[in-house]
Amino acid sequence: MGGERSRYGLVVAAVGAGLLVVSLLLPWYRARHAGPSVGSPPSVSGAHALGGLVIVLVVLCGLALLDTLVPLVRSRASHLPEGAGASLVLLGVVAGACVLFRIVNPPAAAGRLVSLSPREGAWIALAGAAMMLAGGVWRRDLWWPVARRYPVC
Repeated sequence: MGGERSRYGLVVAAVGAGLLVVSLLLPWYRARHAGPSVGSPPSVSGAHALGGLVIVLVVLCGLALLDTLVPLVRSRASHLPEGAGASLVLLGVVAGACVLFRIVNPPAAAGRLVSLSPREGAWIALAGAAMMLAGGVWRRDLWWPVARRYPVC
């Protein structure tokens, strides 16, 4: 299946991995107080809320970027090396499972009066993991018939 992999799929997976890394700096949770609140509710970034899971996600994204960018840079214009992007499906599934786990099960709040609700960073991270997965399963024949019907030049 490596020879049938699309360059566009590898680019989508690389963008998704980059998006997931950037999302770790964005707010992942909003703290809501059960009692009277003073001012705006504080936000918690992914880097602070996820703890050791941040390292796992960064390593997964780094491996995905290596698996996508190295074959794209080293390949000729029309042919990708055999096995290019072969691990993207596994990396996307593991990253998606980690992110989904933290969306469904947020970190423990400081007391019963505080609850955490997901913000845009968590959803962008989930979209990035989905893009990694989609790039891993994207085959050349999904795009190739359209490119033959509508040539660019």
